[in-house]
Amino acid sequence: MKNEKEKMIYSDVTINAMAYINQNYGDASITAAEVAEHVGVTSSWLSTKFKTETGIRVNDFINNVRIENAKKMFQDKEYMVYEVSEKTGFTSSQYFSKIFKEYTGLTPNQYRRKLLAGE
Repeated sequence: MKNEKEKMIYSDVTINAMAYINQNYGDASITAAEVAEHVGVTSSWLSTKFKTETGIRVNDFINNVRIENAKKMFQDKEYMVYEVSEKTGFTSSQYFSKIFKEYTGLTPNQYRRKLLAGE
């Protein structure tokens, strides 16, 4: 997450939206509309504000948070890909693998092998 100085460039709405996403990323049903409702604005207003302030869409931020948490979970060798997928809010292992590769350049199994190899 951002340091305190970087946080100051965001509005309270964006900060609250980020916090809500960070707390609820494991819920597969989380949407930009739900985040907007939680922070008390319309979905279109949040989408515009969030993109203007962060440079990315709300849904991309949700996926980024999910992937970053998935990467942390892969450090624990006990989790299978489908378990990481479920715990990080993805509705299917296939979709998780697709998004994971988009964000990291590696499939989940390739990422795990890289971790195990100590790279």
